[in-house]
Amino acid sequence: MATDATTNKPSEAPASNAAASTTPATPATPAGTTPTAGAGAGADTAPAAAPVRKPPRPPIRKPNANLNPRPPRALFCLKLDNPLRKYSIQLVEYKYPLNTCSVQYIALELETV
Repeated sequence: MATDATTNKPSEAPASNAAASTTPATPATPAGTTPTAGAGAGADTAPAAAPVRKPPRPPIRKPNANLNPRPPRALFCLKLDNPLRKYSIQLVEYKYPLNTCSVQYIALELETV
């Protein structure tokens, strides 16, 4: 006879095990799986398929907050506020570059005549 640990009183005997002994014993299944048909009969059972994982999403790229397309320094020494760099940028980004070429060509022709 067993005693209950909390009350120190003898516990009642369990009911007859006659019904339990007539049923076939089934093996224990791992946690998170369900038994398959015929598992108690010794059939070959394959392990349950693992859930399919989705590939990770690429990180979202944030747009560049810097609206200035030029680097802060050129040749490691010329800053954006340098007069030489300002003039060079104006010369390169001039709206009508062919006009300046044609004016220089005409000026060169006039000097040689």
